[in-house]
Amino acid sequence: YEYSQMKKVYILATATGVPWERHDHQGAIGKDPRHAVLRQVVEQGGKPSRTIFTRLGEAADTDFPIKTFLSAEPLTGRTHQIRVHSSN
Repeated sequence: YEYSQMKKVYILATATGVPWERHDHQGAIGKDPRHAVLRQVVEQGGKPSRTIFTRLGEAADTDFPIKTFLSAEPLTGRTHQIRVHSSN
């Protein structure tokens, strides 16, 4: 009997267009000094993190506030990782 590894993939909807098909975001994440709970991409002192973003398609209706659909696959499990990486 074989076990397969599970992976998490999240679906995001953006209000802007995305010029790439695939994006590998590798940015260390650390505490945001402005807020006790939030995290941000940091140059020094953060924990390594990696998220693969893939463009799934564009919204058909141009009047719709959502323009692009993406999948996000976190390869590490940092707090707020997808939110932090998608904002950069």
